[in-house]
Amino acid sequence: MSAFDDVRDGLANRTEVFKALSDPVRMDLFLRIATVDEISCTEIVADADVSASTVSYHVKILKTAGLVAVRKQGRNYHYTARPAALIELADLLNGVATAGRSAPAA
Repeated sequence: MSAFDDVRDGLANRTEVFKALSDPVRMDLFLRIATVDEISCTEIVADADVSASTVSYHVKILKTAGLVAVRKQGRNYHYTARPAALIELADLLNGVATAGRSAPAA
């Protein structure tokens, strides 16, 4: 198996991340979550242009993709971004950008 095959397989396994971030509502929610240590669903809904059920639906997709962790406290849900998922994706994309090249292009 070549280095390119390894990179391609790695990216194929991360398609859920690409799908999750391709929706403008989910990207907005993810950015809101990623810019703080933790945020409650109530706080997101108060600042968002979408309903609580829409927030819940989209955050579930972000969670499934491994981009967000959810913690329940009583009746409230709290969300935290998982930067490791983005770092992994960035590493894979860097592998694509440099595959087969001996030196980066200027």
